Amino acid sequence: MLAIPAGAALPGDTPRDSKPLRGMSAAAATPSDRLEARLAGAETFATALPVISVPFSDAGSTLGHGDDFLECYAGGGTGAPDVVYAFVPPASGLYTFDLCGSAFDTKMYLFDQSRTLVACNDDFDPTYGEGEPCFLNARLERFAADMGDTVFVVVDGYADLAGDYTLSITAADACEPVVPSPVLVEGEPALFTGQVDEFNCGCVCAGSAVYQRLNGDGSGQGSIALRIGWRDFGVRDHDWIELVSGSTGEIHVEFEAEVPARVIVWNVADCEFGEFESYAVNACEPFSLDTTVMGRANFLIVVTATGPYPPHGLVPVESDAVLTVSGLDMTTATEVTSWGHLKGMFR
Repeated sequence: MLAIPAGAALPGDTPRDSKPLRGMSAAAATPSDRLEARLAGAETFATALPVISVPFSDAGSTLGHGDDFLECYAGGGTGAPDVVYAFVPPASGLYTFDLCGSAFDTKMYLFDQSRTLVACNDDFDPTYGEGEPCFLNARLERFAADMGDTVFVVVDGYADLAGDYTLSITAADACEPVVPSPVLVEGEPALFTGQVDEFNCGCVCAGSAVYQRLNGDGSGQGSIALRIGWRDFGVRDHDWIELVSGSTGEIHVEFEAEVPARVIVWNVADCEFGEFESYAVNACEPFSLDTTVMGRANFLIVVTATGPYPPHGLVPVESDAVLTVSGLDMTTATEVTSWGHLKGMFR
């Protein structure tokens, strides 16, 4: 158990520091680096390299290409050449676009067939150690695409870096949190850039702490359907849920989300004196834990997405999550609705 003062940053809140650069400057390209057969294409949307089936894998180099795109993460500067693919999904569904294993610090952009930017990524996981296959490489997971609608995939480099890359495109499994019935609707207003969070913002509220209450039913269980996400880069929504434990203080927590998330169990409903246990949760993987809080007392559970950037790189964005807690005081839950009704409210 760790203690945290009121107003302090929660685990995972701090964006990563400036990253090291890996790869060669585009200026280092020589004629021997250039694959002339590929340079005739892949420069623009009109000349993009075609992809019509999955799984797909291709190896190439951005050396010798032009610098035609700078859509996201421009802080490192300009000058990196880029390559364009045109992916036509053979079926409607979710797809993962991966540059893992590339030899330099990559970026990736996705555009729809109207040439509108719909997703981008710089570093999928900068926690990898240098020399490991995914160090500073870009990846976009579970991107929804419709059969026959072209998705343009741009392979780019951070700052002015260029080099050999490996691109793979694979189909991904659908991801939808499993929701018990009945379920309490969070009801938070839609996220937007510059928004001041005043809804269940708990100990990170600008003013007094505001929690959302989740009561247990006749069996001591309560469920809440949440929307978690990012208002801006580095600005995530935090949902603070207040609960009342049963006589033993033994609780069971289940959680699932469409994006990587963090669940924090705060042993009292007090910002100044709270102690917490913090757990990282992978996207689309059911998570559960058993722990003990004070019996017959108010306590808190905090839920938030993790990382400074959303999976598809654009903000504001929201995703579904579901929290279920057993071992609560046996009161009557209120404001319940079906999951179908809830999905209709947000879609």
